Amino acid sequence: MVRLRLVVLLAMLTTCLADRLDVLESQMKNVYAARAHVQNETIELERKVEELIGRANEVVGIIDEQRSTIEDVHISWSDWSAWSDCSPSCGKGKRSRYRSCDVPPPFTDGVCIGNDTDTEECVIQECPVDCYDLHKQNQGLPSGVYNVSLWRSHVGIRVFCDMTTASGGWTVIQHRYDGSVDFYRNLYEYTHGFGDVSTEFWLGLSYIKEIADKGNTTIRMEVSAADGSSAYEEWPEFRLGVAPTYTLHVGGRGTGTAGDLRRYFERYNNGSDFTAKGSFCGDKVHGGWWYRGCTYINLNGEYVTPGTRSGYGSGWGGMVYPSFRYKSSLKTSTIMIKRND
Repeated sequence: MVRLRLVVLLAMLTTCLADRLDVLESQMKNVYAARAHVQNETIELERKVEELIGRANEVVGIIDEQRSTIEDVHISWSDWSAWSDCSPSCGKGKRSRYRSCDVPPPFTDGVCIGNDTDTEECVIQECPVDCYDLHKQNQGLPSGVYNVSLWRSHVGIRVFCDMTTASGGWTVIQHRYDGSVDFYRNLYEYTHGFGDVSTEFWLGLSYIKEIADKGNTTIRMEVSAADGSSAYEEWPEFRLGVAPTYTLHVGGRGTGTAGDLRRYFERYNNGSDFTAKGSFCGDKVHGGWWYRGCTYINLNGEYVTPGTRSGYGSGWGGMVYPSFRYKSSLKTSTIMIKRND
């Protein structure tokens, strides 16, 4: 009985082992098939890598050929152009010159080391600071409007230059002839100027002071009456004090044909502050001047019909020069200054 059981057990083990061997054999076949597939894929990848390496070598060869060609091309700067004109008409300015990077055909692009623009400072001539400078530079210049650069502030302004009267070189600081510009202005306007230098105008106390401060200066007043007669008077060593009063200073007796009654301008106006609209004298005699006692010369007073009297200040409020035509309003007035070297 025992022996029979052993035979049955052995038969069962044999069957079980046979089944397991079949499974293992099937799995081994799958492993061999997978390995074969991997090997095939590896071979294909190796082939592709070799192909890419070959193409890369071709590209490197082409680059080497192009580099050799480019190195043989001569890329260089052209010659510099001529210098441009100096930027301002006088004084210090800048000028420039240019060059280009030359690339021979068939190439259209290249790189040059350096800059294509060169700039430097330049000086044409010293800027004229007044009409006296302009006259010294060219004595043939006609009277008219010119540009100057003030010597201290370097501010550029337009001035009217009288190039013929008394050897020329006069900077006109006031001009009136028809009453088209109102001269009843406040001190701010008299400080900075008003009107047009080509017609009627007041240049401006700040500019007048700076021009006179350049050196020993003469002030000249020219007047004409309704009947066409004219006269002038000059005073030496003209200068102005500091802002805002711009006190008048002249250094001596007036000379000329207009006269200076009782030397009033030299003795009384001299040392007076400039006042205008909004001040007692400015309002009383309707103008702006170095007033003292609100009387005498009043070339910035009201412009009325030449030969008549102003209604302001009992007649002193007109454009008057008493030692020439007393209170009779004048036809024209010109005030100008010039340096004396």
